[in-house]
Amino acid sequence: MPINMFSTKKLSLFALIIFSLTSCSKKDTPKAITEKFLSELSKQEFENAKVYGTDDTDRLLDMMIGYKKMGAAPFLQDVTFDVLDEKIIGDEATVRVKVEGKSKEMIFNLEQEDGKWKVAMNKETINESNSNIFDLGATSTDTVNGN
Repeated sequence: MPINMFSTKKLSLFALIIFSLTSCSKKDTPKAITEKFLSELSKQEFENAKVYGTDDTDRLLDMMIGYKKMGAAPFLQDVTFDVLDEKIIGDEATVRVKVEGKSKEMIFNLEQEDGKWKVAMNKETINESNSNIFDLGATSTDTVNGN
């Protein structure tokens, strides 16, 4: 009995598509991206962390690089963190993270850019979190001379 080559090719193509979809979707979830981002931060590899961030996040990481060059205390160096869960609504997501030694959880916002999840943070979102995980100095809401 001859093998139908058309059916075999269709089956192989179908299997390849299913494999590609399942393998890519797991590694690129908001939780996974947040874990990779935090892993780079804990190693003080801010340039590597930029891969996982939006343009606003990149600017924030540039500030951290500047602080590091000025001799500031290491930021989240060698911390242990636990990514708790993710909530996806359309092309936005939130990821809850517990950082060792901190009483409050940190909420990371992510956005999809060109089909990829990116950590979306800036000074305002960090200050709004009230987690005391990030201490980046003055913001636009600070006053000068008590004003």
